[in-house]
Amino acid sequence: MHSILTHPRLSLPSLLLVLFSAVAARAQAPVQPTVPTPTYDVVSIVPNKSDAGSTSWRTQDASFSATNINLTMLVGSAFGLRLDLISGLPRWADSARFDVNAKIIDPDLPTLKKVTDQQHNAMLARVLADRFQLKAHTEVKQLPVYNLVVSPHGPKVKRSAIQDEAKGSWFNNNGEFTGTAIHISSLADFLASDLHRTIIDHTSLTDFYDLHLKWAADHPSGQDDGRTDDGPSLFSALEDQLGLKLVPAKGPVTTLVVDHIEPPTPN
Repeated sequence: MHSILTHPRLSLPSLLLVLFSAVAARAQAPVQPTVPTPTYDVVSIVPNKSDAGSTSWRTQDASFSATNINLTMLVGSAFGLRLDLISGLPRWADSARFDVNAKIIDPDLPTLKKVTDQQHNAMLARVLADRFQLKAHTEVKQLPVYNLVVSPHGPKVKRSAIQDEAKGSWFNNNGEFTGTAIHISSLADFLASDLHRTIIDHTSLTDFYDLHLKWAADHPSGQDDGRTDDGPSLFSALEDQLGLKLVPAKGPVTTLVVDHIEPPTPN
């Protein structure tokens, strides 16, 4: 197995944990694995020439599948990074599309259910190292961020009756975010993706919550935190509906610099 990351001190699993904790900027430590990180036994990567407009991917206990996905998306998924925090990829990493199927033969499902999200991503990262010869390193840069804090009037979040991360879920659809039994870090992840800026959680809210947030999706929320005829911006909705606030700041952000990448080796 090729080494995916060039780093003088950290192994691949350790560096992945550093990446995830830094990017998500979570108050709690990453979930520590209780079982060794598995490896996919069979991997198929074939070009997708369909010119389809949609992309999909799914991670299950014993498999990973993606349709019409490009390499940039794969790298972002493997390292839990927004695509704007990845540099050094060639142009074909965006234009070339692939169908990817990876699976474990004869899986031990009870054991695989203990595999963490970070370990699933490490499994995908190994695929990129083996098949795309990916080598990269991390760089921490001082970049614009938002600090997520409790508003002066206090939080308006509802503590969930379900205090179990495994049962949590959330979805976002056209200006409406709904989360069930999720940590504030999941909200921060969504906000970071929507605003294209790292969110650092300073709320000290440690339980799992049921959250509902609604705003004017077409409002330029990154430029103005006011209201329009169609409803509040994301900034205003966050403070009014959840009692949380985004404060502009600068802070350390982990980025990934790709040193080497090749088209995938044949199946």
